Amino acid sequence: MQDRKKDKSSSIADSSDMQGTYRIQSNDNLYISVASVEGVNTAFFNPALASNTTYSESNQILVGYYVNDAGYIHFPFLGDVYVKGKTLDATRLIMTEKLKKYVNEPMVTVKLINNTISLLGEFNSEGTYRITKSKLTIYEAVTLAGGFTPFAKRNKLKLLRQTADGPLIQIIDVSSDKILHSDLYYVYPNDLLYAEPMKAKTWGIGPTFSLALFTTLITLYLLFKTL
Repeated sequence: MQDRKKDKSSSIADSSDMQGTYRIQSNDNLYISVASVEGVNTAFFNPALASNTTYSESNQILVGYYVNDAGYIHFPFLGDVYVKGKTLDATRLIMTEKLKKYVNEPMVTVKLINNTISLLGEFNSEGTYRITKSKLTIYEAVTLAGGFTPFAKRNKLKLLRQTADGPLIQIIDVSSDKILHSDLYYVYPNDLLYAEPMKAKTWGIGPTFSLALFTTLITLYLLFKTL
């Protein structure tokens, strides 16, 4: 990383619309479980798995609550609950308050099932990756894809994020230390990162071209010098 204090073009774009933690969107899937401090049977509030099946990360989708286009999930006894635009913690508090009518001191867990990010373009292993954190640093995200290829424009990494107001795109310079103090330092579930290729790739110039050219020039120089 480089501190480019004199390079105005390396400044990070305004990210005021991208602050805060992840907020639930339509088409998300939520895992919600309910327990009671008094040991009351809360099985009818919890998603059911087959008796011979153990709950795991891989089968979360089978027991999730789908957020419809209107922003609601349908929960047993509670009916439709609006969660769109809420954080996971805010949703937990909403569910806890609503469940107090049926359970004394309920303990609610809310997790995002579709917690993935996509990395496309000039990454060594582009693709979609599942993350175990509600957010992770942009450098951790790049590491998931095996880092950049030699052709990646590290000063023009594009971040696409879905928000309640629609998709937002930000240009990030990951070679500048200014990113460490930016809201763009973290990526969130459903984010997409696109590493744009350098023009050299479209010209068919390999990453060793500069070294080969330099070696050739030195060889020619020494050859003509000996003539």
